Formats: sequence, C-alpha cells, structure tokens
Amino acid sequence: MIRRKDFLESIGTPDKGFNAAMDRALLQISREERRTQVKRKMRLNLIAAIIAAIALSGVALAIGMNLFEYFGKYDERLAKLAPQSALETVKPEKVESEALGTTKAAFNSAYYDGENLIAAFNLENSVRYESYEPTTEMLARMEKVDPQYFSVPYDENTPGIEAYNAYQTAIQEGKPAGIACYSIYPSDHCTTGDGIDLPPWTEQMDTLPDGSKLFLREFENPLPEEAQNQNSLDLHIKLRQMASYYYFDGSNHYELYDTQQDVGEITTVVKRTDAIFKAFAGTGEFNGVSLTAELQISAARATLDISAVDTVFEFPGDHCWYDALLITENGGVLRTEEVAFSDKGATVSFRGNGTLPEQLTLYVGIDKEGEWNQADFIASAAKIDLIPIDK
Repeated sequence: MIRRKDFLESIGTPDKGFNAAMDRALLQISREERRTQVKRKMRLNLIAAIIAAIALSGVALAIGMNLFEYFGKYDERLAKLAPQSALETVKPEKVESEALGTTKAAFNSAYYDGENLIAAFNLENSVRYESYEPTTEMLARMEKVDPQYFSVPYDENTPGIEAYNAYQTAIQEGKPAGIACYSIYPSDHCTTGDGIDLPPWTEQMDTLPDGSKLFLREFENPLPEEAQNQNSLDLHIKLRQMASYYYFDGSNHYELYDTQQDVGEITTVVKRTDAIFKAFAGTGEFNGVSLTAELQISAARATLDISAVDTVFEFPGDHCWYDALLITENGGVLRTEEVAFSDKGATVSFRGNGTLPEQLTLYVGIDKEGEWNQADFIASAAKIDLIPIDK
C-alpha cells in the first residue's frame, strides 16, 4: 500500500491553477445548503467522505428494506427508482476472520436501464476499533506521520468506539496510546461475470447504530460499450480485509497499514428495466454566437451536448467559470454532475429526478465566486428552450 509520504511527494507542490480549482470546488460544495445544484463532478472517495460525515440518519434498518428507499429519503430520484431496483435473488456472503468474527455482506438492490447502473449493498460487522500497544518489531515498521496529516477514521456507531475515545483522550493528555482498526470493505472495482470493469462514479455511505454499513454506488455514464443495452448484468464486487494501526508515543504519531487481501465476493444479477429515454433539442445565442443544444434524458440521468458555430466559450476570467442550469416545466432544477466546456462547445451531465419532463429550459452563463443566486444567474445567462424530438 502506498505510504502517505510517498503519495504527497508524488503530487509535488500544487500549481496556481490546481489551487484555484480546489478553492472553487470547495466553495461550490459549501453552497449545497443554499443551492440545489451540484456544480462539478466530485470523485468517488470525496463524495463518500462527505456523505458519510453528514450521516443520512441513524435509524434502524429492517433487513428487507430497499436501500434505494433508504437513501431516497434525501434524493427524490432514488425513491422513484426504488420500485425498479428490486433484485430477484440476493446471495449473502459470510466472511470469517479472527479480528471481526462473522461479517455478512450482500447486494441489496440495483437499477440498470441499459445505459445507467446504480447498485446498493450492505455489510454487517465489518469494522471494529481496539486498543493496541505495538511490539518493538511492530513499532519499527510503523511510519512517523506529520501531525497535520494524521487522522484516524471515525464513526460513532463503530463497535469499539470506547477504545477510540480513550485513544483521543490520551493524545490530549500527552500520554502514550495506540488503537487498531480492523475492517472488511467493498472494493471500488465492480466487474461483470465476463470481466468487464465498471468504473464507479459516486458512492453514498451511512452507518447504522449497530455498526452496519450501507452503500449506494453509481457507475460512470456511459457504461463500457460491452455493458450497454444487455438483458442483464452479472455484478461482482470483491470484499477486502485490512488492519490499520495508529500509535502516539506522547510526542509523535505513527501509523501502519497492514497488507490488504481479498477475503470474499458479493454477486448479483440485475435485469434491465424497461426505461424510457427522451431526446430534446433547441437553439439559442451566447455572446452573439449561435448555439445548438441536444439532450438525452432518462429518469436516472441526462446528458447535454452544446455546439457553437464559432469560438464562444473563451476564458471567463479569474474566479469565474461557465455553467449550465436545467429547469423542468414544473420549476424543478436538475442537479449538475459534471461540466466540461471547450472553446466551441460543452458536455454537461445532470442527475435525473426519477421522472421524464415534458419541457425543459436551459440557461448557459458564467458563474463566479460568492453566494450563488439562481435569479441572478438566469438574468445574465443565455436561454434555450428545449423541445422533444424524435431520435
């Protein structure tokens, strides 16, 4: 496993452009409480960390509950897709380990419409904290860590939380202490039965009071060509085991990530649902240049392509960027997932809302730092009415 020091050295000193991009991304994440848009694609591990920290709820989950319904409490689209996500068969996997005992894992539900894939799964008894005092041999293997980069994964519902709290108290008091975190977790690689790799897009996670972990993973769109428009997909996700050790000697922090290994696999078959796809198109003008917009949408996701007859999306200035806003006939806003503008065009993906709209209005404009206001953005943006077309 790559060491933290090696990872940081491989990155090097971030340049001005990287820092600006990160500042913009963090600013946009903070706007979520004020805005219904997700402005940029956030990688899998960042999404998972943010949503895990938010902790969707913490109520008990009946074994038979559909996880689309569970996560759908905060995402209308998932709630509406839930009836189409039930699996015909569920195959629980049991993993026995000395550190955790019996860990159970299984796919819970999944949605596949030939182009979009979303899968939910859960693990029981998969993480535990334990107080730990390293041997001389173990301490020699541990890596000293800069305090500003040192952190132990925290979840208040994880068994052994008392050991975690005692460890943190010892650090505050300047006393030596150690903690081990044992875990079995799902690989971020999902493959089909014939070996097609299905890249992940985002992942939501929550932990129940009994420590059970719930996951809902969305996959890249478009899916690999071999996985598109199949009658069904045979899904496989490896289960991996790891032990992490953390030690504070009264002055310095140390850590060690033990060898990871595959210890099991969860599998399921998801059948393609009879989803409907609609196409929309429209024309408009931005900065005096004609634009053509084409959009394909399903209940799960929408993809927008914008083309221009000439260079139109030039550098908008520092702390500014081009953006797109998509509104349904009922005034609903489809959340932006990824935005990619070039000189003469753009590709934008949106998260569906679980239904198919009859009409759509597209706004293309320049966004900037500061508190976002939808009315202000619309006032300065180009408006394109999108109408249904046969395609």
